[in-house]
This record gives sequence, structure tokens and C-alpha cells, in this order.
Amino acid sequence: MGNMARSPLMMVFAEQMLAEGGVDAIVESCGILDELLPGYGLFPGVNLFTNANRHSIAIARESGLNLDSHIPRHISKFDLSNYDRIIVVDHHVRRALINEGAPADRIVILNDENDGIPDPIGKGHEAYNACASIIKQALPKALEDL
Repeated sequence: MGNMARSPLMMVFAEQMLAEGGVDAIVESCGILDELLPGYGLFPGVNLFTNANRHSIAIARESGLNLDSHIPRHISKFDLSNYDRIIVVDHHVRRALINEGAPADRIVILNDENDGIPDPIGKGHEAYNACASIIKQALPKALEDL
């Protein structure tokens, strides 16, 4: 289902930035994939993995944040109409959320001018560092007016 690398990092960085700005907000993270591996059909909301990717956990720790208890969740567990802003990692996720009924006018693609946030899965720790840097740089714009 995803929800192990980019979006958990985005969640903890957004929580930190909003708190530092004095904004009281609920920030959540979820994934869109119903199938993780070829041949392993999964029902929506079922995940073979039980926490965030180890690289994401380590990068969060380096920033004084905690992803140790993050449990990947599927988009089907959320009523997207309840959220003021939905920040996504790329155009593919945006389309998937609109198909799930998310209000298109509330969706913001993080780092949209560069086609979103590159997926670091399978690319090693340095790719996660690069991903985290892009997220930190792009989030303030996405969080404006909250």
C-alpha cells in the first residue's frame, strides 16, 4: 500500500513545521496501493509491512522526529472530505485520490514544478536524504494559509 517512505516523512516534517508556526492541526499519512508485490493480491487496507521504511525512520530521528510507531495505512481508511488540505507526492497519487472522491481543489502536489517527490524505495539511504531535503524545502509553500 505504500505509506512507508515519502508520505511518513512528509507527515512528521509537516507536523513539526505547523507546530513551530503555532498552527494546531491534525496531520495524517496514508498510501494508495492495493497491491505491493506481483502475485500477492491484497485487499485495500491490508499491508505486508508493519512500519515505515528503516531509512525514513533514521532520517526522522536525525531531525529529532519519531516514525518508530508509524503504521502504514490505506487511503480507504479516511474520509478525504474532512481535510482542509491534502498534500501528495506526485501526479499519480493525485489522480488516485480524486478517483477515491477527494476534493480536487484541496489537493496540492508537493514540489509540483519538478513532478513531485522522487520515490527513494530501493535506492539506498542517500536517496532518502535527497527525498527528505526536497520535502523540507517544498513543504512551507504547501502549508501556506493553514
